[in-house]
Amino acid sequence: MHKLFVILLSFLYIIGCSNSNEVIKEGKDSLIFKNIQSKSSPEIKVWTYKPTKYFDNSKILFVMHGNKRNGDVYRDQWMELAEKNSVLLIVPEFSQKYFPEDDNYNMGNMFIMDSTENLLKKNPKNEWSYSIIEPLFDFVKKITGNMSERYSMFGHSAGSQFVHRFLFFIPNARIDKAVSANAGWYTLPDTSAIFPYGFKKTEATAESIKNVFAKQVTILLGTSDTVRIGKSLRRTREAMAQGSNRFERGKSFFHFAKELAKKNNLKFSWSLEFVENVGHKNKKMAPPAAKILFN
Repeated sequence: MHKLFVILLSFLYIIGCSNSNEVIKEGKDSLIFKNIQSKSSPEIKVWTYKPTKYFDNSKILFVMHGNKRNGDVYRDQWMELAEKNSVLLIVPEFSQKYFPEDDNYNMGNMFIMDSTENLLKKNPKNEWSYSIIEPLFDFVKKITGNMSERYSMFGHSAGSQFVHRFLFFIPNARIDKAVSANAGWYTLPDTSAIFPYGFKKTEATAESIKNVFAKQVTILLGTSDTVRIGKSLRRTREAMAQGSNRFERGKSFFHFAKELAKKNNLKFSWSLEFVENVGHKNKKMAPPAAKILFN
């Protein structure tokens, strides 16, 4: 019995340390992360930048890439800002191999859907793309010795969609500040509208809405992100009801949330910020986002 117990402990130790040989080097680097909390979770590549002046209390920033799944490009566009602010930059890449569609990445892989986005079946929570972030945060802290209790998050385009949904569907995430920039369309905190346009059929509750409204969240919009056509701009009836372009839709989302908070007498700590004369460009949205995140 004692021998069996020792074997079991050794097995659990090996599983728990499956990522333990990873390190984050100074400057540009990358690693492979496996969420050991889910047997079905794939290994994902994580692009990193560790600043020259790194401290055990340096802020940790997660940057969520767009629909091209180009985490290395997003890392490179953010690394000067990370260096300037002594921030540890973490860019998980949700590859098209393992997260081929929007519903697998920026819609969280919460449901199996048909071609018209009817919800067929709920996926277990540990299979959600959103469920990778918190374990990855713990892993990064472990291998770097970072003592931060919270992290910040930025997302642009599809990454922005990821961020605003992540906040609501992982409401107890250890988020300090979040910036959602230039999303193509939004899931409204509307319990009467079915996901992906609202919260009906999801696990989001009135309490989770209350918690998220109290967080420091910025909806950041480029005033020139006004293209009304193109295959990357969703044109369903529900999306068009939010506005004819990304700029209009971002404003609609913010004001919907603000009015909902006012109606229900909830604390509302969100802000709406504009970047003048900038279109759908992560590289140009990053500097103003960094000022918001790191003040």
